[in-house]
Amino acid sequence: MKLTQSVLLALGNPKLLSAGSYPDCINGPLATNLVCEPTASTAGRAKAVVDKFTVSEMITNTGNTSPGVARLGLPKYEWWNEALHGVAEGHGVKFQPAGQSFSSATSFPVPLNLGAAFNDSLARQVASITSTEARAFNNFGFAGLVYWTPNINPFKDPCWVAASKSTAKIPWSSRATSCRYQAVNGVPACANSYLIQDILRDHWGFNRPDNWIVSDCGALRDIYTRHKYYHRAPAAAAAMSVGVNINCGGVYQANLTSAVNDGLVNETQLRQALYGQYASLINLLRPPRSPTIPLPHLVLRKHPLRPIPRSHRLIPIPRPPQNSNRTLPLNPSVKKIALIGPYANATTQMQGNYFGIAPFLISPLQGPRDAGYDVTFVPGTNISGTSTEGFEAALAAARQADVVIYAGGIDLSIEAEARDRTTLTWPGNQLDLIKFLADAGKPFVLVQFGGGQVDDSWLKSSSKVNALLWAGYPGQSGGHALTSTLKGLTSPAGRLPITQYPAPYVDEVTMFDMSLRPKASSRSPGRTYRWYNGTPVYEFGWGMHYTTFDVQWGGRRVGRCDIQELVKRSEEAPHADLALLDTFRVSVQNTGRVTSDYVVLLFSNSDAGPKPAPLKELVSYNRVLGLRPGERKMASLGVTLGTVARVDGNGDRFLYPGTYHFWIDADKRIARKIVLTGKMEQIGLNWPRP
Repeated sequence: MKLTQSVLLALGNPKLLSAGSYPDCINGPLATNLVCEPTASTAGRAKAVVDKFTVSEMITNTGNTSPGVARLGLPKYEWWNEALHGVAEGHGVKFQPAGQSFSSATSFPVPLNLGAAFNDSLARQVASITSTEARAFNNFGFAGLVYWTPNINPFKDPCWVAASKSTAKIPWSSRATSCRYQAVNGVPACANSYLIQDILRDHWGFNRPDNWIVSDCGALRDIYTRHKYYHRAPAAAAAMSVGVNINCGGVYQANLTSAVNDGLVNETQLRQALYGQYASLINLLRPPRSPTIPLPHLVLRKHPLRPIPRSHRLIPIPRPPQNSNRTLPLNPSVKKIALIGPYANATTQMQGNYFGIAPFLISPLQGPRDAGYDVTFVPGTNISGTSTEGFEAALAAARQADVVIYAGGIDLSIEAEARDRTTLTWPGNQLDLIKFLADAGKPFVLVQFGGGQVDDSWLKSSSKVNALLWAGYPGQSGGHALTSTLKGLTSPAGRLPITQYPAPYVDEVTMFDMSLRPKASSRSPGRTYRWYNGTPVYEFGWGMHYTTFDVQWGGRRVGRCDIQELVKRSEEAPHADLALLDTFRVSVQNTGRVTSDYVVLLFSNSDAGPKPAPLKELVSYNRVLGLRPGERKMASLGVTLGTVARVDGNGDRFLYPGTYHFWIDADKRIARKIVLTGKMEQIGLNWPRP
């Protein structure tokens, strides 16, 4: 279950859904209701249909599995559908038997891989294909229209189980969201009016007619079983009162009748809870009726299967070769490959979690074989294996090969929901096998799979390891994407979307203190690239290419800005923190021999304002696509006031006078500064006070 969810909107021009799946707006009981009037407002149409519900009918429809209202011709509906990186199996989604239509759906790389691409247009393309396939599944009655995805929480702890579900970057927008299992300042999140009402709805403006909140599955039950904060009916009433529209689970349906009878919840609150979710459905169901269009034209055809767009560009190279012989891309003379490791023949492992049935799964073994290589496959060990029984066979294969490729890392046996990691080391005896193979003296490439990072310190320092690729969970075409990268048919340009910490880091911080800043009292070195004052193995944003680049500033140079003038200009923006400070122009030239993308990362820091200050902050990024050898392109990077503002102890944002430093990439290729003058001034509204 996701920490947060968003309604997955169908892109393009979706048609009316198949007959019998939704209310009959021609001859049914709701035909004369405003809900069937296409020119009416979404809010008005949702209110019109929900106002027809009795109290008991409202209560039965507050769970993720809603029975509908038979007397109104409103069919049952399953709100719980998953599409984290493609339409996923289970709950409201019903895949058909193999060989039939809708027996599979495109399985993309997980969100963390998409985060590594730093390519918003690619993420939109993935969402577009996924939403079109989801719409097609729905048109034929095999899925709903509302999908709970993705996880929008920033990646704060390297042991976090939900690593692969997050893009690791800052979330900007969502149509629906979810309250989680934890308590916030002692109050369960799903019963916390400060969190849900004051911050989410009032301060962040999460109050559109089609905005709604769903409890994470089991979170309402936890209010009385684990938190022991309320008993059953008061727990349901508390969640309803603070604005939780839907319960994933049965707590609402089982206890709201008692809550109403006891005066803890009233009819108005019940109706208000249902307005938002039905408004979102109405938006997705447009147009509501088309009586002159024959049924065959009312449904979308099943979306044609497409290859994963630019999946090969999601794979960064986080280390250079340690010797003079460049190992990647593979030399054309390479014919024989020894492919070793627990991921070498992986299929569903490459899908991570929350996945559906893929139309095909190209393993790391199948990829190079399809490309014509003579591949010897030896597992060697398992993900958490301790037996060395397979080591000798692996070494024998390595000695006979032109190049050795080790495919390993972590999988869902190590990182999964309800299974936080406790170490950052390579699991089992994988590192022992890696060292054993490295002694074969052959060109050695290591491919690391999984969402969270493991400590690659030995790999980084060893001259026997020639290249290291991070592949994450690459999805259905992972083997072909990997082979394309190894051969040099495509040039990797991804960047690490998270920090790789040394293994002792887990003993330097505690899971019971999620503070980002370093703490002298507990000797915590801080969390995330913004505050961590230790030495990372590989830092956030690191990545290498098969070519070289010349990066220069372009356009005008702004040296000084007046704070009061900036704040005055910000009044014209929808939100003050989104007003622009400046737009940086960067010129990027490919000075090598290989066509490649280039991700421009713009970082900033400042000594302005109170101490301590973050070490750095990613304030903008852009991906320059398809730079041919010798070609130069410009990239624009907008920097908002919110990204350079500081937050005080109350949560309010301020601009402080002083010098602000900006630089490109983790290695600080080029740098410049802007001086803010004038007086300190707040931007935006006050943060809600508890």
